[in-house]
Amino acid sequence: GSTWVLQARRMDGRIGPITVLPDQINTVNPLIIILMVPVFEAWIYPAARKVVKVTPLRKMAFGGILAAVAFIMAGFVQLKVNDTMEPKPNFGSVFIQRYGNATGPITLNGTDLPESKSEHPSGIYSLQAGDHNFELNLTNPQGAYVLGLFSNPDKSTTSMTIFPYACEKSENGRTRVYLLLSNDSYLVGGNLFVLDNEGVLQWNITIKPGAYVDIQPPIISSPDYTIKYGKNCTRPEDCPYQKLQEVLEIVKKRFLTILF
Repeated sequence: GSTWVLQARRMDGRIGPITVLPDQINTVNPLIIILMVPVFEAWIYPAARKVVKVTPLRKMAFGGILAAVAFIMAGFVQLKVNDTMEPKPNFGSVFIQRYGNATGPITLNGTDLPESKSEHPSGIYSLQAGDHNFELNLTNPQGAYVLGLFSNPDKSTTSMTIFPYACEKSENGRTRVYLLLSNDSYLVGGNLFVLDNEGVLQWNITIKPGAYVDIQPPIISSPDYTIKYGKNCTRPEDCPYQKLQEVLEIVKKRFLTILF
């Protein structure tokens, strides 16, 4: 039973308006037994007796074959699940995912840093963004980091923020929402609220670089959530800003980065 639960934690449990949680998979086996025993006794075994002799030993053999088929199917499903998981960096290396509105030449130890995800050996790096220099501590082997570079409107100042993120999918079908903003952003210290499609508050966190919230829809719910945030708002209705996200779209990646 634990095999199916562990596998379900890496899958999307959304079926229409229903969210099936991994821990609920264990309830499927007894339900199937309750349903299938009368079905076999009333229809399948009588039909089989017209063709072959049904004995307890043959029942056990057929059950073993079905169990083997189930494990083979689980293996193929796991191969598909592995394709959806983010790969980890090679041993001794780290991933850097760059975001932000900073433009111009951006180099890491003299090498151009692409805007997409890139892999680098772990260590201490010197980051140069225009006329600004930053030191990056990327000494966690096989780690992954989100790097945000932000420029003010006149491009005279560049600020940086960096935080680690997990390469693993979040468990139990959760969608992890990361907040990416500069350390000197006006919004730091403010509040972020996550409301369901009926406007009911589900989660709230304090805004800061690298903060995150795990969104897990209830068993029966809509996938639509509204994110409201602001500096001095203590209630969702007082927040001046909002974003609407559809969890069904972002749940495939298991994490979402919101730029402020």
